[in-house]
Amino acid sequence: MSLVPRRFVLIRHGETDANRAGRIAGRTEARLTDAGRAGAAALAGRRWPEITLFVSPQTRAQDTARLAFPGRT
Repeated sequence: MSLVPRRFVLIRHGETDANRAGRIAGRTEARLTDAGRAGAAALAGRRWPEITLFVSPQTRAQDTARLAFPGRT
C-alpha cells in the first residue's frame, strides 16, 4: 500500500484592524479590514485544484474562506 502525495496550501486570514495596528489578535475577534476583504476576494479568481478546506472558527478566518472560496464553505 502506498500513500498518495497531497498538496497542502496554508492561507492566512486577510488583514484585520489589529494587524494594521501591529497587534496580535490571538483568540480575540478581529474583523477584516476593507483591504483584508479585497485580498481574500482576490483569491477567488485563482484556479484551485479540488481541495478540502479546514478553517478556524474565528470570524476573520471564516470570512476569508467565504470570500476566497465562494460556494465551497
